[in-house]
Amino acid sequence: MENIFDLKKGLSRRKYWYYQCILFVFGLGIETFSMFVYKKSLIENNYLKYFVINGPFDFYNFLRIVFFIMIIIGFLFQARRFVDIGWSKFVALLSLLPLVGIITTGICLFKKGKDNKTDSSQVS
Repeated sequence: MENIFDLKKGLSRRKYWYYQCILFVFGLGIETFSMFVYKKSLIENNYLKYFVINGPFDFYNFLRIVFFIMIIIGFLFQARRFVDIGWSKFVALLSLLPLVGIITTGICLFKKGKDNKTDSSQVS
C-alpha cells in the first residue's frame, strides 16, 4: 500500500481493483454488522440524514464515520487511477469535486444536528 499516494510509481489495474475489492468487502462487512446488531443501515438511503447525529456518540455513529471515510478513499483511488492511465493531474482532480459537496454538506448537517440537540435539551 506504500505506493498508492506516490505519483512517481504507477498504480496497476490489478492493484486498483484489489484495493477497491478490499474497500467493498470491508464496507459490506460493517454494513452487515450494523444491520444485524443495530437493525439500522449505515447508508440510510439519504445523504441528508447521513450526517445528522442527534443522539449520543456511540459505536453506530463511529461506524457511520468509518463508512464515510471509506467513500472518500474510494474517490481518491479513482483519481489516482485516472492519473495512472494518462489523464492530466488537473483533470483527475475534477473527479474529486463530488467530495467537496459531500464534505461541505456533511459539515453543515453535522452542525445542524448538534444545534438541534442543544435546542431540544433547552426545551425539556
